[in-house]
Amino acid sequence: MSSVIVGWIALTLVVAIGFAVQDQACTSQTGRDLFTCRLDARLGFRAAIGWLVIGTIALGTVWILTKPRGEARLCPACGSEIRWGIVQCDSCGSDPGAHPMQEPPAASDIPPAAE
Repeated sequence: MSSVIVGWIALTLVVAIGFAVQDQACTSQTGRDLFTCRLDARLGFRAAIGWLVIGTIALGTVWILTKPRGEARLCPACGSEIRWGIVQCDSCGSDPGAHPMQEPPAASDIPPAAE
């Protein structure tokens, strides 16, 4: 997802630079045509910067919300897997934050999950 955000930023910066260069290309025109050309270039540049900000915020929010949380935790008391957001082990009922981290027991020592 971070490569999408970097790509979005690069694309909108290229567009913004294109509008800025267009403003420099307006020097060959005079009068009302010069005014219109520069106005179009400046509005395009501002629109590109606006899309850069809005898109980066939107993509950054999606990236933060969909970021994986890593592997599941193990209960320090019995070694069974604890889902994220659960504060009590389903197998043994202990609080994982109350015990210091220790090696999980062997698979034969783990009690069956409560139904």
